[in-house]
Amino acid sequence: MTRGPFPVIRVDRASDDGRLLVTAADPAAPYDERLYSLELRGGTVRPLSIGSGVHLALASPSGRYLVDSYSSWTSPRVRDLRRGDGKVLARLTTADASAVPASGYRPPKPIRILAADGVPPLHGALYLPAGFDPARHYPVIAYVYGGPFGTVLSRTYTGNTMMRRAETLAAAGFVVVAIDVRGSAGRSKAFGDATYGRIGEREIADYVTGLHQLASVRPWMDLTRVGIHGHSWGGYFTIRAMLVAPDMFKAGYAGAPGALDEDALVNEPDMGLPATNPTGYAAGSNLALAGRLAGPLRIMHGTADVNAPLSSSMRLIDALIRANKPVELLAMPGVDHDPKGDAGVYYRNDVIRFFVRSLSMPTQAARLSKP
Repeated sequence: MTRGPFPVIRVDRASDDGRLLVTAADPAAPYDERLYSLELRGGTVRPLSIGSGVHLALASPSGRYLVDSYSSWTSPRVRDLRRGDGKVLARLTTADASAVPASGYRPPKPIRILAADGVPPLHGALYLPAGFDPARHYPVIAYVYGGPFGTVLSRTYTGNTMMRRAETLAAAGFVVVAIDVRGSAGRSKAFGDATYGRIGEREIADYVTGLHQLASVRPWMDLTRVGIHGHSWGGYFTIRAMLVAPDMFKAGYAGAPGALDEDALVNEPDMGLPATNPTGYAAGSNLALAGRLAGPLRIMHGTADVNAPLSSSMRLIDALIRANKPVELLAMPGVDHDPKGDAGVYYRNDVIRFFVRSLSMPTQAARLSKP
């Protein structure tokens, strides 16, 4: 029913006359989610909304009207009443976000780079440190997810958990870079298939290339002090970066990292069976690369994690020990895949403490060491 290099995210309504209301990405603005109308038998895909950001439709039972709720990085949420043909009839609500900029918050700056192979454009966000001064040189932290069924960034005003963590690192004095690399969700099938059966082989190259592109016109980015951090798939890719690109990444903090060596539920949909793709699994395994570790690596893993079993970190640590490489481990008793409450606060503060100390920020280190 649809053709083109963009995903249809959901079908919002199917009417009796054979028309569909769908939410789909905009090929000209990847990751924006907009509303479209089309016929079941095919034909023209007609846009009903053109505003940037993420749109969410709530259609009336008759399909004659819909409420279009949307926001973007720079625009708080509004709700418009539209006719079924997209015409705006009334502005229903506008979120009062006046207190947000007053708090000192600044939205992330959108960035666009080319992938390591020079072909697809990649999109991401740049977070500037509090009190940013372009005359200074700032250490850089790459915030990574990289998993094949998600993105590190949300294009809504409130963002997502990973964006909140990136903002926290920026507030601690780092330039933070987040990129949705090849193989991640939200783009065309070809874009997602770039790492199918080859997870771990291309994603870090995109980050290395992207950091060089960004720093070439931003002299305040100090590429001699680059760290990397991520959670879950981001934990796997943090370890991966430290092993395959040690010249770029001087320190890494991996939160609840998974591995290609176990957890079939996560890996097999995008890697196939180990028996039919032994080359891909071997190439994506971090265990055989343990001897390449050069900089400080810290791992956080909850002992009750069932998403990414603790055994995956134990196997990596064993490989690092056999390679005579130092590694730090924060084992959180009884904590599951995503630490919450006091454990979550401790974890997030531990990430900041690690990078303050490992990327040579003595002033911040002294402040954080105070009770």
